Amino acid sequence: KIGPFKFQLKQVLFIDDDHLYVLLESGEVFWLSGEEYEIKKSAFGTNSIWGIDVHPDNPHDFYCALESGQVVKYQIMHSSQQLLPEIKKIFLSQDFGFGRIRRAIPLRDKSYLAISTSGIVFRSTEKNIILWKFQTGGICRDIAIDEKELTCVVGNEAGEVIKLETKAGNLLWKTQLQFPAFSICFDHANRIYVSERTLSSDEKSEVWLYILDALDGAVIDRVNIPGYCKRIKRL
Repeated sequence: KIGPFKFQLKQVLFIDDDHLYVLLESGEVFWLSGEEYEIKKSAFGTNSIWGIDVHPDNPHDFYCALESGQVVKYQIMHSSQQLLPEIKKIFLSQDFGFGRIRRAIPLRDKSYLAISTSGIVFRSTEKNIILWKFQTGGICRDIAIDEKELTCVVGNEAGEVIKLETKAGNLLWKTQLQFPAFSICFDHANRIYVSERTLSSDEKSEVWLYILDALDGAVIDRVNIPGYCKRIKRL
C-alpha cells in the first residue's frame, strides 16, 4: 500500500514492479516502486488555490487560500492604456504550519480569518501576526462571518459547528451534527445555514441542510437535500 495521496488518482501506468507512474487530478505525476512500496520521485508540483474571497470594502482586492499553507492577496489594477486589467500580488503570508488553508476571509481592519486542514481557525494581520487561534476537532471545511463581523461560524469534518468571537476567538457555542459540516453561511436574519455531507459511498443515511439559531446554535429547521452543497452564499 502506498498513500494516501492529497488528490484523486486519474491514471496509473504500469511498466514493471519498480516503475509505476500515477497521475493525480492536481496535475502531479508520481513514480512509485512496487518493490519498495514508496514514492521514488514526483514532478509538476502544485500550489492549488482552495478558496477566493473578496474584501468587503474593496472589490478589487481578493484573498486566496493556498495548498502551501499560505494566504496571498491580489489586487486588480485597471489602466486606460491596457485592454485587460493587471493582477498584482500585494502580499504573500508565511507558511503558518497549520496544513492546507481552506479559506481566508478578509475583514475591514485588514486582518483576515482563515481555516486549515489541521483543524485550526485563526485570525492574522497582513504582517503575519496571529491575533488568535482556536483548535477544532477535525479538518475545517468552511467558515462564515456575520454582517457586522462580530462573530464567525466554522464547520469541520468531525460534524462540529462552532461559533467564535471574531475579535478574540472566544468560543460562544458548539453544535454537533451526525455528518461532516461542509458549507456554512449567515442569512440577513442572522440565522445560520449548514450543509452536511457523508464522506463514504457506503453510507446511505440522508444528509440535511440545517437552519440554526445564531444565538445558541439550536436547530430551527432542516431540509433533506440530494447530494451535498459545496458552497452556500448570502445574496
